[in-house]
Amino acid sequence: FKGISQQYKDSPADAQLGGIERLRQWEKLHPGSAIVQTALADAYVNLAWTYRGIASIENTTFGEAQRFGQTLVMAKTIGDNALDLNQNNLYLLTILIKISYGLSLRDDLEVLIQKCVDIAPNYIHAFQPMTNALLPKWGGEPGAAEDFAAQIADKTQEAFGDSMYAVVAFYAALNSGDLSFKRDLNFDRDRVSKGIKD
Repeated sequence: FKGISQQYKDSPADAQLGGIERLRQWEKLHPGSAIVQTALADAYVNLAWTYRGIASIENTTFGEAQRFGQTLVMAKTIGDNALDLNQNNLYLLTILIKISYGLSLRDDLEVLIQKCVDIAPNYIHAFQPMTNALLPKWGGEPGAAEDFAAQIADKTQEAFGDSMYAVVAFYAALNSGDLSFKRDLNFDRDRVSKGIKD
């Protein structure tokens, strides 16, 4: 999917819209294809972030936030249609996780994460966007990323021990720049160490 939907990811919005139009033409040829719908949803998520920019939430303008939200709503409609066509598409579930966090749809998010865990408990790509969104830098509550790490590790404990706790902790550390876990993050360092060994 990435080769199709993300070829314009770092391009200006106009170029991304051109890419979306090409995907729309493909959709007309294959209206029942989950692949096309997944690529379209992904492309709209990329466009939404281009509209919003990468500034922290307090530095985002009203106009940027509005276009971000409107574009994510379009992505969600397409993504939901794709999910109806293929319930086990992990890449699509990851896209829907990004959308749900962008739109603050917490109930949807929990369902999507559980779907990923049920299909493939070690599919770590689903955890990264959620971890990033939980950080205070992006509007999350202090301690939310740490709680998420514990929840995921508890759900996958039997198969992977605390390894998923370590994965989430490192995603948070990389995004926040707190690689020592001493400044902003409060992960259980003993559990992180155990997760590395697991």
